[in-house]
Order: sequence, then C-alpha cells, then structure tokens
Amino acid sequence: MLGRAGEAIMAALHPGRVAFLLREPGGQALSLAWIRGTAAGDEAVEAVATWAGRERDALDHALERLREGRPWVEIPPAGMTDAHAAPAAPAALELFVALREGRELFGCMALAAKLSEEPFSREDRELLQVVATQMGLSLRNAELLEVARREAEHARDLEIARHVQQGLFPIELPRASGCEFAAACRPAREVGGDYYDLFEVEPGRVAFALGDVSGKGVGPSVVTAGVHALVRSLLPRNAEDLPALMAEINEHLLRSTSPAMFVTLFVGVLDAASGRLRYVNAGHVPPALLSVGCDAPLALDRGGPVAGILPGVRYEEGEARLDPGGRAYSVEAGGLPSARGD
Repeated sequence: MLGRAGEAIMAALHPGRVAFLLREPGGQALSLAWIRGTAAGDEAVEAVATWAGRERDALDHALERLREGRPWVEIPPAGMTDAHAAPAAPAALELFVALREGRELFGCMALAAKLSEEPFSREDRELLQVVATQMGLSLRNAELLEVARREAEHARDLEIARHVQQGLFPIELPRASGCEFAAACRPAREVGGDYYDLFEVEPGRVAFALGDVSGKGVGPSVVTAGVHALVRSLLPRNAEDLPALMAEINEHLLRSTSPAMFVTLFVGVLDAASGRLRYVNAGHVPPALLSVGCDAPLALDRGGPVAGILPGVRYEEGEARLDPGGRAYSVEAGGLPSARGD
C-alpha cells in the first residue's frame, strides 16, 4: 500500500523525495516505513535515527503540530530555501501530511519540494489530504487485522496448551480398599500452572501430588507437564524417600527453567490399609487432615521451600494418619474439598 501510494505521488507531483513514517501499534514514536527519492542512495535510508540536523528538527516540529490536530505542516514556509544544504544531499522533506483515522494519528506522509521548484498548490494539498484520508482508513484496518491475527494465534496456542494440561489429569482415580477419592480443577484462565495427580504406586499404596507453577498461560503449562513427568517417573523408585524425590525435582527445575519461574508442590503416599500418610510439602498451600472428633484440621505443612529457586535444599518428611471417617482435602480457592479419603 505504501509503495503504490508513494509511486503514484511521485508520478503525479514530482517531489524530490517521498517518505511514509508510521508508529508501531499502541506506541507513539514513528519509524521510517517507506522512502523514495531522486538522489543516489536515498532509498537506502532505513531509520529516522539516521536523520540529523535540519531534517530531524523539521520532523519533530511537524509531528508536534500534527498531534495538535493540524492536517498538514510545511517547513520551511513556501518560498524559503535551505541555503545550508549540501549540493549532493538528498532533497529535504518539507511538507508533512497527517495519516489519521478520526483523531488517532497513525503517522505522516512527508514530501520534499517539487523538482520544478514550484510550491505545492492548493490542489496539490487537497490531493494529498484525500490520499492521506484513504491511507488512514487502510492503516486502521491493517492494524485491526494484525491484532485479530495475533489474537487468533494466541487463542490457538492456549487451546493446544489447555488440551495438554487437561490430558495430564488422571482419567480414572485409584480404587483402594477403604478409601474414596475425588478431584477437580478449574483454572483461573484458559490455561495455567495448576496440577494434580493420583495413581497407585503398588496395590494398596496411593501416591498423589498437588502443585502450581508460578504465572498463567502457555509457559507455566509446559513446566507443569514437566513436573507431571518427573513425579510419575521418579516417585515409584523414591516412594520410601520423599525428601530425596523433592530434592531431585528441585535440582531439575533449577537446571531447566528460568530463574523467575518456581513450583509449589505437595507429594504424598498413602497406605490405604493402615491409613499412614507420608508426605513432603515444597511451599504449597498446606492440605488439611480432619479426623473424627477433632474440631480443627491438621495442616500438612512439613517439607521445605518452593522448588526451582534455591540449590541444595534439604526437605523434611511429614507423617500423619488418616483414621476411618477422616478426611484429607486441599482447597486453594475456596469451595468444597477437592479430594477426600474415608
């Protein structure tokens, strides 16, 4: 669009140079988007930052006036010449026409003096303003289309990540004699770092994990998938040493994630026959254990700091007992218990 408009203006008005300066979506600073001229090498100019002296001052002055709502600005006024310009220098940009849609300024069209040295006439300015109006509408549409394209791509990424995250949750919960399990997860956004898992290490022994990766979006969901894989692969051979399991997960996260990302994680193993529960809590919201006849629940908070921040962390194992009729549950955002055992 810029190329066609620029070439048409060059052919119709014969200016020494034509340039289009556009702002980035949501920004204010302008960058050079297209330029053509008659001087050798003029097309190689790539950035406004390369401009200096009179041309940069003229641009700054023109933008100040255009932002005030003026349709065009001419610098210097018609009839004046630049006595200090070098003979081989590119033709100086002197006429600046606003590219706007409504009150929003998208950029400007800049023209050097005509090759005929005649001033721009009223008809010339009217033609340029018509072109600028149409370009303002086109730039607005192009910007909206770009935003829509990015949002569509982002939505597709989120949908893929959501399916990946949902696929991490167990489809069927364990069935251990004397125990009943229930679980649910409702992410605050389309996808995030929430995580839970339940599976049998061996008949009668149920392992479960609760976690949350810092942040929301695709990145934390990818880390969540990694934590899921670590717990599933490491816990069966570390079921008797949960602190060592958490230390290994901590060191892995330190090596494989950014310093700004961390994980809160609770891992436990329940012996269904005896009700013995061993666990380690790495900074996660403590699950609660409510026994029959006990007014206050027991917070399962023994363990250590969150995983993925400090090297060489030593974790402590906690132990509790789930008696008949007792309930163990974890609720992070209120509501009914999300898991229980009776």
